[in-house]
Amino acid sequence: MSAALTDIARDNARGEAYEKYLGALKAFLVSPTTRRKWDVVKAAEAVDIVRGGYWSRGQTTLASRLEERLTALVSGDKDAWAKLLSAIKGGPLFGDFKDISPFKGKLLISVDYGQGFVTLDGDIKEFVASLIRAKNWRAYDCDRYLVALEQPCTKDAEVLWMSCGIGGVRGPRATR
Repeated sequence: MSAALTDIARDNARGEAYEKYLGALKAFLVSPTTRRKWDVVKAAEAVDIVRGGYWSRGQTTLASRLEERLTALVSGDKDAWAKLLSAIKGGPLFGDFKDISPFKGKLLISVDYGQGFVTLDGDIKEFVASLIRAKNWRAYDCDRYLVALEQPCTKDAEVLWMSCGIGGVRGPRATR
């Protein structure tokens, strides 16, 4: 058993290595060359050698089957791109990768039915489930999907403030 500070330091090292990997991957996907491919391989291996830390348990396997994944991404394979985009959703490079993917300009909805619960509510929940069920796939029970749609028209969209979980807030607050 190691000390928490040592584990946290490994998490930081893995995070920094992963950022370099994503940078190398993006450069390769924008302009695939043998040199850039080698940079991606080296960067993936650098992430994989960092042992799990405090928050990140276990080893990563980015270098495993990397050649196959790179070929799929360069050829525009939507399944490969969906897996990549799902893995980096919410991260700072998500938009950059989306813009070079087959999903450029699309509205992407990440759906996770973790343990039977989904984080979508209202009509969107049933709408997304209907798209998944139309493929005769399960829309529950731990499955994850990426739904890609054409950008909707938002000129007539209404956004209504409902409430805030912070006491004393009596209306919508401006962004910072």
